[in-house]
Amino acid sequence: MKIYVVSDNPNFHIGLGLAGVSGRYAYTPEEMGQVLDEISAGAGLIIVTSSLAAKCGDVLHEFRAKNPLPLVTIVPDI
Repeated sequence: MKIYVVSDNPNFHIGLGLAGVSGRYAYTPEEMGQVLDEISAGAGLIIVTSSLAAKCGDVLHEFRAKNPLPLVTIVPDI
């Protein structure tokens, strides 16, 4: 199982990167949809920051409805 982080916050991305978590940046709902499509095949868990989730809520809801896996969880920003 691979873990990914999707964030619009470079500090959060770097912090989890130091722990060995791969990640991608997304700043708009369109980018978020693209990133989710690209990483979902090999992921078991996708961590999304709360600020990005607030901007891309519809995209996340649609992705979760269509894909039971990977698990998508939202965590607070640092």
